[in-house]
Amino acid sequence: MGRKAPARTRQAAGRGADGALDGARGDDQGARALLRRPRRAFTQLKEGLQSIGATTVAGINAPAPSSPFNVDISPHRRYTFVDADLATFKAIKDSLGER
Repeated sequence: MGRKAPARTRQAAGRGADGALDGARGDDQGARALLRRPRRAFTQLKEGLQSIGATTVAGINAPAPSSPFNVDISPHRRYTFVDADLATFKAIKDSLGER
């Protein structure tokens, strides 16, 4: 059998959803912490948003990997269209097996 839940968890479960959240997070986190320590909560929010922003900017500014298809667009770019029957492609897929 599993271990018995800690007393704090059992007490929180007895108080309903609000009590469970308070018991799981502790009194120094969550909505109560926002009211008790608004400056700390704001600082944590600001740091989190800065982290998300830095990650997003790094992803946008990252160069794409080198490949024959990843070149500067020029007027000399070539392309072609091919007409094919969908049943042909489905037959190829079925012969390879579904993945």
